[in-house]
Amino acid sequence: MVDLERTPTPASMVTWRGSDATAGDVTMVYDQSQLDRVELEWARRAHWEALGQVRQRLGGRGGSVLIELGDHARVDCAVLRRYQRGGWVARISRDRYVYNGLERTRALREFRLLDRLHQAGLGVPRPLLASVERFSVWGYRQALMTQWIDGAQTLAHRLAQGQSLDWAGFARALAALVDARVYHPDLNAHNVLCDEAERWWFIDFDRARVGTRPRAGQRMVARLCASLAKHRLDVPLSRGELMAKIDRYRG
Repeated sequence: MVDLERTPTPASMVTWRGSDATAGDVTMVYDQSQLDRVELEWARRAHWEALGQVRQRLGGRGGSVLIELGDHARVDCAVLRRYQRGGWVARISRDRYVYNGLERTRALREFRLLDRLHQAGLGVPRPLLASVERFSVWGYRQALMTQWIDGAQTLAHRLAQGQSLDWAGFARALAALVDARVYHPDLNAHNVLCDEAERWWFIDFDRARVGTRPRAGQRMVARLCASLAKHRLDVPLSRGELMAKIDRYRG
């Protein structure tokens, strides 16, 4: 059984006060063991573009980018992701959310969750920074910065390229998530990564939660299998065979 009750990573918090309607109050929580300091602009893609430190555009709803941190951190590169809505809600507001307390913002909750999972040794990126910018009593927008997993490719990419995969290792990694009672609400072929050492990673834990019932793990795996079928990716395991492997490797 994975222990998620570990001491959280020492984190610092800093707040900047906005001066007008276009510059809201910004609060950042960051991992002080990896970042010596943070600046107001760090949550904005345009800042890194102006410095010429955007190495790659990664796509996704939030327009994630791979950035070079330079001398600011103990890690070389990070992924910066802005939270953006999808579906019909995006027609009303693409990147603003209803504020109900700092610790209940999606960025802070994902930061805290990733920290717990990372400290427990699960295959998730280390969270570096969460930014929350308030524009009014009720509205805010947010961003998250996580450590870049060097040499990793998505499950979708590796399958599309016909690369061989360690399916037993994949089942063990998924079993660790299920065993820890972690529910990833959007586990799909693009949110699963495999690096050059054949280690498996899971990303994008927005709205994920811990403490779910065992049946939630089955729904998570079912969503992943549906994603593989949707993209017509050839997988040598059926959903039932994958679940059997996961059950085999559970603690």
